[in-house]
Amino acid sequence: MLMLTEVGKMEKPEWIDDLGTYNTFPQPCVPSTERDFQAIFSCYSPEYIEFRQVYIAGEGHCNAHIFWFHNTGFMMVHPTSKFPTRYFRIGCKHVWEGLTEKQMRDLNIGPLGRCENVQICNKCGTVYRTDSSD
Repeated sequence: MLMLTEVGKMEKPEWIDDLGTYNTFPQPCVPSTERDFQAIFSCYSPEYIEFRQVYIAGEGHCNAHIFWFHNTGFMMVHPTSKFPTRYFRIGCKHVWEGLTEKQMRDLNIGPLGRCENVQICNKCGTVYRTDSSD
């Protein structure tokens, strides 16, 4: 008997809606390169993939896919007859700094395991907690 199983169903994280709607550029959004776009796939898999028709001045609406990783994303705007494929980085370009035990207590972070690390972005305040015991 053949059974169909859905694997890897992606659910849209709630915070994505704070970055724009289906026909807008998510903000903040800065031009990026194909190399940066490819590099993130060497380390991570996207948590969510989204399609938008974004408006670009002088071009009109263009088809784009956004690949969301953690709390950042990369957008690939598909080529048109006049323009090549373009890439954009979405969200903060984090500058991470490790937290001290006192800083973690002040932020109510804990308890930590032996191999857990907590970092905070100096630019946007995002806290990132990882377990490096794998």
